[in-house]
Amino acid sequence: MTARKAFSPVRPKSVRAQITDHVRAQVTGGTLAPGDKLPSTQELARTWNTHVATVHAALTPLVKEGLISRTRKRGTIVERPEARLERVGVYLPSKLLSGGDGVFVRSVCVHLESVMRTRGGAVDMWVDPRPHSARATCWKELREAARRRAVHAVVAPRTDRRTHPWLSALPVPTAFISGDARPRCVSFDMRQFARAGVAELARAGCRSIGMISVLSHTRPDSVPGGTAMLRAFRERAADLGIETRPDWIKTPGRGQVAESDAEGFGYDSMRSVLGGRSRPRGLLVFTDVAARGALMAAAESGAAGAGELSLVLHRNAEVGLFCPYPASYLDVSASAVADALVDLLARQMRGEDAANVMMAYRVSRSRKGTRK
Repeated sequence: MTARKAFSPVRPKSVRAQITDHVRAQVTGGTLAPGDKLPSTQELARTWNTHVATVHAALTPLVKEGLISRTRKRGTIVERPEARLERVGVYLPSKLLSGGDGVFVRSVCVHLESVMRTRGGAVDMWVDPRPHSARATCWKELREAARRRAVHAVVAPRTDRRTHPWLSALPVPTAFISGDARPRCVSFDMRQFARAGVAELARAGCRSIGMISVLSHTRPDSVPGGTAMLRAFRERAADLGIETRPDWIKTPGRGQVAESDAEGFGYDSMRSVLGGRSRPRGLLVFTDVAARGALMAAAESGAAGAGELSLVLHRNAEVGLFCPYPASYLDVSASAVADALVDLLARQMRGEDAANVMMAYRVSRSRKGTRK
């Protein structure tokens, strides 16, 4: 059939990418009609003089785009050529729906629903009821919904090393919020966060600064961003001639502070910084939950109220953060993250490159206590 003909690989483009483009063009151009069945992967590999694994990898993106379906009994079947992004499934572990954890994630979900409504689509919440230990295996209900195109794409605002492999293997476009260099991710530029924070403290006249962060820098393999943030913080401070000391920098010893523990970590860290032999004139605090605890300790000491301490605080723009003192903020927007996630999905549906998106933090300032 046509999918086996008129194909001759050329360099330097990879054979896999050329096969993907070739079959996509056959489907979208109408040469292969809905319902047509492609030869087996082994036969296509022989025809195209390549490896079976290469053919398999080349056809996988077309499954995610909805152009073909692949099942063990039916084989590879051509589907409708038009890409659809009408219903997005959002995968969430059940614990994010209760307590103080996941405030930002829930805000992103609200904005995802708004973005999809403007596109004439909808969002389905898929809350995984399984215990954490069981989430290393694929959730069959979600995989089946993706296979049947009951959902056309899946967003996972919170993943870990257990869930990410099978989520990324679902037969539909996927997008994630993540701090590490995984494909199809929206992540946050922690180097830019640190540089912008130091610059704000310098603008406030601080010649000595410290940092409180829930990200560890001792294990960069498990806590992406922590090492980059600390290095950028120190480098920018040195560039501006600002003093910083190890006892003014508070990070967890290993791993990352859980969101449920971040407020207490911020409180204890601020007390430690302010109770030392010497104090910095300015502090950069990450995250907003840790900032709440840090502000409690600052209020007890009276340092911030007396103008002895300048603050630059991480903040979720739509959630807000109450601070009774003049402060600068480094804002990240849940609505901007939702837009970026949907854009990643749409690009995959169109067969375009879905490179990772790095979100920058925006500086804002207040002259008095404010929530926004």
